[in-house]
Amino acid sequence: MMDAEFDLLPWTSAVAEKLNRFAAGFPEASIYHHPVWSELLRAVYGGRLFLATVWRQRALSAVAPILELRNPVFGNRVVSLPFSDHCLPLCLSRQDSTVLLKGILNSRELATPALLELRGGYQALPGIACVPSGYLHRTSLSADEAKVFARFDKQSVQRRIQKAQANRKLRVEYRTDAAAMREYYRLHIETRQRLGTVPAPRRYFEQLHTRLIEGARTGFIELVYYRGRLAAGSVLLTAYRTMSYKHSGSDKDLWKYHPNHLMLWNAMQTGCSMGLETFDFGRTGMGSINEGLRKFKMGWGSEEIQLQQIYAGTDPCLRAWTRRILRKAVFWLVPRTPRLVTQAAGELFYGHI
Repeated sequence: MMDAEFDLLPWTSAVAEKLNRFAAGFPEASIYHHPVWSELLRAVYGGRLFLATVWRQRALSAVAPILELRNPVFGNRVVSLPFSDHCLPLCLSRQDSTVLLKGILNSRELATPALLELRGGYQALPGIACVPSGYLHRTSLSADEAKVFARFDKQSVQRRIQKAQANRKLRVEYRTDAAAMREYYRLHIETRQRLGTVPAPRRYFEQLHTRLIEGARTGFIELVYYRGRLAAGSVLLTAYRTMSYKHSGSDKDLWKYHPNHLMLWNAMQTGCSMGLETFDFGRTGMGSINEGLRKFKMGWGSEEIQLQQIYAGTDPCLRAWTRRILRKAVFWLVPRTPRLVTQAAGELFYGHI
């Protein structure tokens, strides 16, 4: 094996283009590896962007985008990447992931002290905490939609799709306009409040629309209506060979009409027609509270991958414990507060928990 060299590159347009070209060669690459996603996070949450790289004989061999976040209250964080379902390093060999991890740990350009968080995919090193962080579910797409459909569970998925397709009171819209994003955002707030989780801030959705959907044209908004009432909505992002089911929400009172099943299948059909290879359901958290969602995703003929997260740096165990306590407090509080309070909580705290 040729000698490998690590280099941490400050973000520039040329560095972004290097990442984009390199990621295009990996079937597992997704929107989270695309430069526009990293730039969106910086625009919304601040911080400094870097690209961690490994080179062999002056040729790029591995990459991992990194966002450095500095905060005097919550502490410094170095993450690849925050607010992303997953962001595995893209490496031509397993050895490259070790070189990447060592290089990031020893870098003098990143904030210190800081908590380092890497979204798995690295070969473990002694003394580095690597813990399960959830599950990733991905369904393979094909030009033959019937083959994709045949892999779905007959009772819980196929029949519900067919019932929804037969219901003429359901209407599906694919949109890319700002009004559609605002409509989805209202549903997002309601869904998050019902689930007891903090919603992402409004400015995130505004930038998501401006930069990715309208600017880079890497996605769209899908809305499902029942008799003119919004029943379900999602934000779907496309990059390289993958469609990512980034955000979704629904009206619980209309679940009996199965708008979510119709929405997901229509999205997959769109991915098939675009020549994409993978539908990414995103991360599902650990614990019994998420078992229903995990089972739902498995019903779509998906492959399940356990995700790992690496922690290192300043008091990783204490910091992780503190954030868990904060999440539990929010989980209890959000369903018991008015919608405006839930929205305000997202504006203030989402970036820190």
